[in-house]
Amino acid sequence: MKDLKRIAYFPSTDSFYVVEEIIKIIEKKNETDNDRLRLIILGNNRISTQIAARLNGFSFVDSEYNEKDHELRIRSKISYSNKRSQYVCYAECSEEGQKKILESEQVDLIITSYPQRLKGFPQEVKTVKVFTKEVFEKQFY
Repeated sequence: MKDLKRIAYFPSTDSFYVVEEIIKIIEKKNETDNDRLRLIILGNNRISTQIAARLNGFSFVDSEYNEKDHELRIRSKISYSNKRSQYVCYAECSEEGQKKILESEQVDLIITSYPQRLKGFPQEVKTVKVFTKEVFEKQFY
């Protein structure tokens, strides 16, 4: 777990509150480690993900995946606070678009409480591991 640099969290319906617990764990690790651990939150509904980013003071990246060209285009990035803007939210419905986001962010670990969302996510991401929040906590405590 020491070589982790970036974590992606795939929230299930209405589970953005879990993000707060993950952030506490990340901040505790970052206090003692020079390599900052980053969190990318990947929702699959643009409106609810942007609202959650705004309410929590995260950054929201408005992206668009072009299925013809297999390109991910970043339209804009909005930071809703200075203090918590390092936590970045993306919204992408397509599996291919989600993979592109994970690749572009160089995600090392995926956390989800809903593993069915990851059916098509094999080796495209460096190391894909699926943990529940409880298992993730045990790795850091």
